[in-house]
Amino acid sequence: MKKNKNPTLSDYIIKNQHAWDTEAWDYQQEHAEDLPLDRFIWAAAPNTDETDLKILGDFRGKKILELGCGAAQCSIWLAKRGGDCVGIDISIEQLKYAKILQRKAGVEFPLIHGNAEYMPFFEDNHFDIVFSVFGAVGFVDINKCFREVYRILKPGGIFAFSWFSPIFNCFPRSGENQLEIIRSYFDKSPLIEKKLTKKGILVTYVEFHYTYEDWFRALTENGFIVDLILEPPVKENDDWESKTWEMFPKYKVSKIPSTTIWRAFKSPIKIQNLRKLIFSKSDELLKMLTEKGGVSNEKN
Repeated sequence: MKKNKNPTLSDYIIKNQHAWDTEAWDYQQEHAEDLPLDRFIWAAAPNTDETDLKILGDFRGKKILELGCGAAQCSIWLAKRGGDCVGIDISIEQLKYAKILQRKAGVEFPLIHGNAEYMPFFEDNHFDIVFSVFGAVGFVDINKCFREVYRILKPGGIFAFSWFSPIFNCFPRSGENQLEIIRSYFDKSPLIEKKLTKKGILVTYVEFHYTYEDWFRALTENGFIVDLILEPPVKENDDWESKTWEMFPKYKVSKIPSTTIWRAFKSPIKIQNLRKLIFSKSDELLKMLTEKGGVSNEKN
């Protein structure tokens, strides 16, 4: 199984690590109302509870990894209901906060300080589920990250994540008029946010803007089969307001999608090999699919 080479940490990894280590505790306390321990929500929006959506299926007893877990609220929720969880995050301060929440919830599972682009401490074909909720996927090179996720997932395993809708990135995240387009959808340059923390420390967050095509190609070309894409709607008559995030006013998110939720499965056949077979001999394709358990020989 191909692994990413041991990298020198990229500039964006270093900047994001410093930013999150600096702001982790203030962030968790400021957004506590939108980061509940008693619910698993895929976004700061209504109609995104895992209890209702069942994106992860029956997770009880399954080996589960959360990428960019932050304070691990979602993994704690899963662990209390039978999930065998592990969390990984680039920020040691986020993980310290996660330990506090673990004790509060009465659960314990491994929390690993690491980079989602390079996870050599996990064996091949180890996890049943890998997921991320507005976590690592928006701060990394998704081809490197998804290659690692493919490696550590079992064949048929679930990879699910939520992140900003690519369309959402075209609009402001603050101010009174957040429905004015300020950025081209096709502008692939990173979104850079420089800010002074409450303690007067300058930090820089680096997010990546990927189009729907980029997300889809990164998944399929790294061996995944996409089976679900959700854009949870917010209706104008919904009794809901984001409690702590300025970027999600109802007038805005009721008109444009704020969040995309993706679910994919690890295919036993890489898409590149599948394409070659499709355009070669159909008998070879049928043989491979049959050997991998993808097609039954039984006749109706």
